[in-house]
Formats: sequence, structure tokens, C-alpha cells
Amino acid sequence: LGDMGVDILMDDRKGRPGVKFKDADLIGIPLRIVIGGRGLKEGIVEVKWRTESEPQKIAIDEGIDAILQMLDERM
Repeated sequence: LGDMGVDILMDDRKGRPGVKFKDADLIGIPLRIVIGGRGLKEGIVEVKWRTESEPQKIAIDEGIDAILQMLDERM
């Protein structure tokens, strides 16, 4: 995504996911993409807009194209 002109911030700090999600909300990150161990096993990534309550699950092989389309529609 970064190579395609999308600004990214990767939170690779040690710590609980909930703390990282809260911090992302506090600094105003509009779109959160979570790539985790469980999701990788299922072949999905979770994508969540800050203004929505539930994340969307996207197949890994569709990930970048689907995320770029979501960004085009919203921004």
C-alpha cells in the first residue's frame, strides 16, 4: 500500500491489541488493517473504519485491491 501512495503507520509495539486500537482511534487513524496469526490461518485480514463498529473480513488474496477500492470510495 505504501508503494501505491497510501500513507501507512505500522504499530509493531509489544502490547495488547486493544491498547493499540485505542491509540489508533485517539490519533485519528481513519482505517485500521489487522493482519494477525488467527487471520492468516483463515486467509483473511480485518479492515475497520474508525467510524464503524464492526470490522470487515477480506480475503488475503483480495486484500490490496479491496482496500484501495475502499479508500477510493471513502476519500
